[in-house]
Amino acid sequence: MVNGSVFGDVKYNRHVTSNAGGNDLISPPVSGESFTSFISNNLNILSNSGQTLYLFGPFEKPVNDYQLFSNVESVNLEAAKGYRTASTDDGTFTFSGSVTTTSLNVPIVKTGTDNAKWNLVGNPYTSYMKLSDFLTANLNELDPQSVAIYGYDANITDGSVWTIWNMAYSDDNPNSLIAPGQGFFVSSKEAGSNVSFTPSMRTTGSSDDFILGRNAATNISHFVIEMTSEDKVFGTDIYLMENATLGLDIGYDAEFFEETPSPYSIYSELTEENQDLNMAIQSIGFDDINGSNTVPLGVNLSQGEQVSIGIETSDLNYDVYLEDRLTNTFTLLNTSDYNLTANTDLLGTGRFYLRFEPETLSVVESDLDTIFLAGKEVGLGPAPLLVSLPNSPPSEQGRRGLLHRALPEQPNGNFDAAVHQ
Repeated sequence: MVNGSVFGDVKYNRHVTSNAGGNDLISPPVSGESFTSFISNNLNILSNSGQTLYLFGPFEKPVNDYQLFSNVESVNLEAAKGYRTASTDDGTFTFSGSVTTTSLNVPIVKTGTDNAKWNLVGNPYTSYMKLSDFLTANLNELDPQSVAIYGYDANITDGSVWTIWNMAYSDDNPNSLIAPGQGFFVSSKEAGSNVSFTPSMRTTGSSDDFILGRNAATNISHFVIEMTSEDKVFGTDIYLMENATLGLDIGYDAEFFEETPSPYSIYSELTEENQDLNMAIQSIGFDDINGSNTVPLGVNLSQGEQVSIGIETSDLNYDVYLEDRLTNTFTLLNTSDYNLTANTDLLGTGRFYLRFEPETLSVVESDLDTIFLAGKEVGLGPAPLLVSLPNSPPSEQGRRGLLHRALPEQPNGNFDAAVHQ
């Protein structure tokens, strides 16, 4: 970690994922190098056959799309600015320039139509940054619905290529760090603002990108509700903690990057002050775990698809029930998955809800009408727990009619198609 004055240029090597691996979002850990010098020093930057157009460029506002730099681009690479790029060999890029040791304020804006609030920035230092410090410093500068950093992980196995780190994640993983040279998206509030980077955020570390070991806090419970088919998985995160509410907790709730969930997805909505937000991460207070509060769960699924909905966790001390209001059943996800075949297209909320209990529901303590275990008497057997709801006739799907639009081009967009248009 550099302190004080640094004279002359410094070289820094940064691993960059290949185009085949899904591309990468980076941010120069030094500044001032011209792009023409940069491509001369890094022959492994992906380009077209004539080396006149390179897969390297910012997320340009207000067009809100990734740009491609040409071989004669007259720009210098900027610290704290994010760029999409890819290597030809899954190797490293060498950056040469001035080391940043002071504070930086980077303007962000909400402008344009699709992806209007998203701005691509990055760690401007040659050292790691503490996630908690960055989020705390910029808590009031970001869009309240998505106070988080959105990192591209090129991994679609969990249904999304975005890793979302907000205050809930930071509290649960207090040693989370943002690597040198790492680019990520942040969201601007309506009037625009400035994202601040300060030397006090810097620290030492050894992790890379968005892959970290887990060192969880003891007063937080975290789990993932996963929807799994034969070839797809999609998950949404829930945190249980002190002081969270059933409404929007700024910094502790975060919506999806795409805002509109994909045709195969599972997500939650806020119980209070809903605002039609589709949450990738939702935090709930311990005081609200009382068996009566429910959290709307959205499921997008095509007719005929068969899925199981389950829970992935390692530190949960509460019972989590999935309520299906169409079939009038509860399933205890701690012990059993809920199996579902979509008889029609499913879209939005209105059918499925989550309910939390400090301990397993019983006949005496519950206000539910009947409890049965797949045709067996209560108390024995490994079958899923199913609970009939009193005075709750099967409802319609209750779909909320989400608006659909073209999703933004991902960082792993087809480069050949882009450069040969």
